[in-house]
Amino acid sequence: MKNNKNNNLNVSQGDVFPTFIDVKYAWQEAKKNGYSNSHLYIKNVKNKGLGVFSNKDIKKGEVIEYCHSFLIETPLPWMKDKGIKQYSYWSGDHGIVPLGFGPIYNSAERDFLKNTGHFIFPEEKLIVFVAQKDIPAHEEILVWWGEDYYSAWCAPKNAKA
Repeated sequence: MKNNKNNNLNVSQGDVFPTFIDVKYAWQEAKKNGYSNSHLYIKNVKNKGLGVFSNKDIKKGEVIEYCHSFLIETPLPWMKDKGIKQYSYWSGDHGIVPLGFGPIYNSAERDFLKNTGHFIFPEEKLIVFVAQKDIPAHEEILVWWGEDYYSAWCAPKNAKA
């Protein structure tokens, strides 16, 4: 996969999974040439809080946002903090917290309903959001954070399992 001027990664069938080298190259080019996510905006979404939207159509494979991030390398006290836990990503004993709109993307109700994937590159202190489907302008950008996350933070409180 190679990045082109439109922030697209070449895509195939199924989920779009950029390789580390593709993302590293695209990120280096974005930093060199400049990067803006001015097409993104947030607004309130009923029963969810804030959500992320775009004022332009987004094509499958397009990088929606590069989120510079910071690492948490002393996890024990932080993993118990609900605010940090809700908006960070954990793998083993390390966490990563995205900046930008990264913490605001809402979860789809199920994996097949997402329109965006997120890819974590701790070596680059980077989380990349990539469109998994064509997303029309002003449609909410949704990721799938997983069943555990959805049940803990997103599912309606009166829903029965």
